[in-house]
Parts: sequence; C-alpha cells; structure tokens
Amino acid sequence: MPFFQMWDLEVAKKYTLGDVIKQYEKNVTIHKKGWQQEHYRANIIQRHGIALLDIKKIKSSDVENYKNERISGGLSGNTVRIELSLLSSVFKYAINVLSICDKNPVSQIQKPKVSKGRDRRLHVKEEKTIIAYYLKNNIEMYYIFTLALETAMRQSEILGLFWENMDMRKGVAFLPETKNGTERYVPLSKKARLILSEMPRAFEGKIFSYTSNSFKSRWRKDIANLGIKDLHFHDLRHEAISRFFELGTLNVMEVAAISGHKSLASLKRYTHLKAHNLVKKLDAQKRKASTPDIYFSSFPAKVIEHLSHVELHFLDFDEIKVSAQTREDAYKLASSKLLHKLACCFHYGLEHPAPTRTRTEEEGEHEIIMINPLALSM
Repeated sequence: MPFFQMWDLEVAKKYTLGDVIKQYEKNVTIHKKGWQQEHYRANIIQRHGIALLDIKKIKSSDVENYKNERISGGLSGNTVRIELSLLSSVFKYAINVLSICDKNPVSQIQKPKVSKGRDRRLHVKEEKTIIAYYLKNNIEMYYIFTLALETAMRQSEILGLFWENMDMRKGVAFLPETKNGTERYVPLSKKARLILSEMPRAFEGKIFSYTSNSFKSRWRKDIANLGIKDLHFHDLRHEAISRFFELGTLNVMEVAAISGHKSLASLKRYTHLKAHNLVKKLDAQKRKASTPDIYFSSFPAKVIEHLSHVELHFLDFDEIKVSAQTREDAYKLASSKLLHKLACCFHYGLEHPAPTRTRTEEEGEHEIIMINPLALSM
C-alpha cells in the first residue's frame, strides 16, 4: 500500500517536515535526472532544525528564519532560492498527494535576489600549483582537472564519461545525457586527446572512478590544503568557456555547441575576457611553422646523486623524474622519456616550454646537465 494511503489526518500531526522529505525523495526525487543534487540539498535541510517541526504547524516565519540563517551563513541567493524551491515542492507534495497540509508557507516568502553569475577566473599560478600537486599525488584528479579546462564539460559530464562513447579518431566525446536533457557531442582539443591517450584504456565502462560526492569531497580538501581560496570546480567550466572566447577564432554559436548552452544569452556571463590576452591577439604576427629540430632540442635536468642510485629531475617538465643505479642509465632513461614527451607534443601540435637557461634557487648547488632526447648514450 502506498505510503500516503496509510496516513490519517489526525495521526499526521505526529509527522515532521523531515519525515515528508524522506517520502518525497523516495517517491519523487529518485525519478529526476538530477536526483543526486536534489538529494544533497534535501540532506542539508534534514540537518536543520526546521526538519524537526510538525509539518502542519510550520509557518511562513519558520521558513523566513531558515532563509535568513542560510544567507547569513554565506550562501548565495541562487543557492538559497534552489533550497526554498525544494521546500515548496515538498509542501505541495504534502498538500496534493499526502493530503496532510492545507497551505504552502514557502509561497508567502520573498525569495532572495538572484546573484550575478560568478566571474572567478583561474590564475596561472593556481593552475600550475594544482597541476603539480595532482601529478605528484593523484593522477586521476589531474586528468579530470585538465579535461575540465580543455572541454568546458560539467563535473557530472566528466565523471559520467564512458570509453565506448569516446571516438578518438574523430576527436569527439559523446554525452548521451546532459543537464539540459539532450545528448551532446563534445569536440576534444589536442591536449584533451593526449590526456585520454595517456590513460590506461578499457574496451568499455566508466573512465573515472569517482562518484559525485567522493569527487566533491576530494576537490574541496585538496583546494583547501593548497591554500587556494574560493575556487569551485564549476569555475573551471567558466574558465574554459572564457578561454574559448579569448581564442578569437570561435563565435558564440560555436562556443554554445561545445558548452551545451541552449540560451546564447546565458553565455554573456562567461565573457569576462582578460584584456591583455586580447591585446596579444590584436598585435599577434603569424607564427612560423614549428619544425622538428625546434621541438627535439635538449632540456636541462637537475642531478641528485644518492649512495645507491642517481635521480634526474627536468627543470621544465615537473612530471618527468627518473631514477637508475648509474648515471649513464639515468641519462638514457631521461632521454627516452623526454623524447616521448616531445614526440607527443609534436604529434598533437601542443606547445611546450622553451628550455630553461638560468638556475633558480630551487636547484641550489645541484649539478645541471642537458639531456638530448635524440642521444642513444652519453
């Protein structure tokens, strides 16, 4: 027998808002495409004191107090509006389905003003810090972070990628379900394709292991540990779309096709372009075609000698560090790894840094040697 048929109007006085929220989730939320997000918001409301109140006795003043507490706690007007919308849906469910209420106290509340869209841009130093951290500590998070900047995909879209939906030959990722309820083909940049080609490939199945909640927890902890302030993962989507506009080669329709925005007006908040990048494009001259000899030049590496082995750390590629028992073996291994890195950059048309020519304080007194990627031996 359905839950609501078991309710008696007299007995219903014993049921709290929290009880009804649980039933709403069980019978309504679970069938929504974005049920994870609504479940997350429902849990927040469940932890608030308002969830303990008898649902029939909740007044508009109780909802008003809830709203004010959430806003004073630092939440944006948009977030509070979404929570109030969920509360309103729960009360409508109690009225129309469970027949245990006769009014919706949320309807009498003035909603918070809509906040202007976030315009948080990712700083170059922050990007380098995050990349270095993930290359050392969590390669899967590095892949997710890089794909977000290269594709402008949402967190849910990246975590929902399947190998069978990746067409590396055509360079596109197929998203069968998106926030807008429609499928989408996302073009993959050369760097995005390189990232995916570096990952252990399965014939089918999910590409990433994180769930929505585990990823959010990991991201928040990592960003806090790195001392980076006020950076949401969704800000990377804003950053990626802004970079698309800053390229100067894509029009609004093309950016919308990549990002999946149905309304072109909604893209206006993503165009907080960095003026100095636009100046560079205005003054840019045609670049000379890159030739193999430029790509495959020698790069400096720091020599760290231990009693049992020798390490070589490249100054320009933080991710390339080698270790071997002898200096000669370490050199050969470093040369091989450098060749692979430069070959991938050349193949995919990616830029790489010019070889460092000056010693920094980080290198200290360590010996610096040049590694030739085309050398077979020292």
